[in-house]
Formats: sequence, structure tokens, C-alpha cells
Amino acid sequence: MQSVDHVLALWELGVLSSDAAVAWADAQISASSQPSYELIELSLHGPAQCVARPDPYFHARPLAVSFSQKFSVKAVGLDLSSEQEALAFAKWAAWNAIGEDLDDPLVRFGYHLDHLLDDCSDPEAAVQLLREALPSMIPGCRAAAVELFGQLPNNSSKPTPLRGAA
Repeated sequence: MQSVDHVLALWELGVLSSDAAVAWADAQISASSQPSYELIELSLHGPAQCVARPDPYFHARPLAVSFSQKFSVKAVGLDLSSEQEALAFAKWAAWNAIGEDLDDPLVRFGYHLDHLLDDCSDPEAAVQLLREALPSMIPGCRAAAVELFGQLPNNSSKPTPLRGAA
């Protein structure tokens, strides 16, 4: 079973809609004889209002995830045929890789995207690199996403990162 922290992390990453987070909470409440306070609050108020509350009023927080984990979850749901999505992902990866551990291959890839976007001012080259390199990374990204988050219902307004995972 997913925890509220996991669902909030997926929502925070932008791969699970607010409506999908509420639907998940509703399903958990229906399946439980004693649902937690956090589940009820998430169901009633949605993730944005819940995480904006101070800790004493809502204890659950998005699960802390590394750059590689964020990259993996976002990459699995990415539509590379969309110029806008591909460029947005490239910019996200470039910006968020800065300051991370360069021993991580996904961080190095983010730095490469940053070089193309910022140093070379060539967003087309960044998108092209993403389209060439990302397909071979997807199996590892999918495995990392499933390990971290498991399966979630595919009822968000955006595709969940784990669609089609076995």
C-alpha cells in the first residue's frame, strides 16, 4: 500500500494530479475501517492545502527523493514526441542537476543538457540529445520508479509515471 508521503511526492513531482491524489485517498478511506487523519484531510482538502499547513496540523509530507529518483519518475511518463514536453523536461533536468553528485550518470546527463541549453543556447540540440539518449535509459528509470513508488491507479490528468509497468 502506498503511503500519503509517496502520493504527495508524486503530486509534488507533477506526475499525479490533485484529483488523482484525492481519488487515491478516497479509495484508501473506503478500504479502511479506521482511516488516518491525513487520509481524511487529503480527501477533503487536496494536496496543495494539506502540505501548506504547518506540521502540527498535517504531519504527512512529500517523501524526500533524490535527483535520480525524480528524473526516473518524470522520464517514464514523458512524451518525447511533444516538443514542448521534451524541452520542459530538458530544462528541468538541467536546472535540477546543478549541485548534485557528478558520480550519478543521470546528473551528468543533466549537466550535458545544461551545457547545451545555457552555454550553447541550443534548445534544439538539447531536445535532440534527450530524444536520442532517453529511450535507452527508460528501463532503468522504470525500475527505479517502481521500486520507489510501486503502482498507482492511472486516474490522473497526466499519465502516471508507472503506466505499463509489469
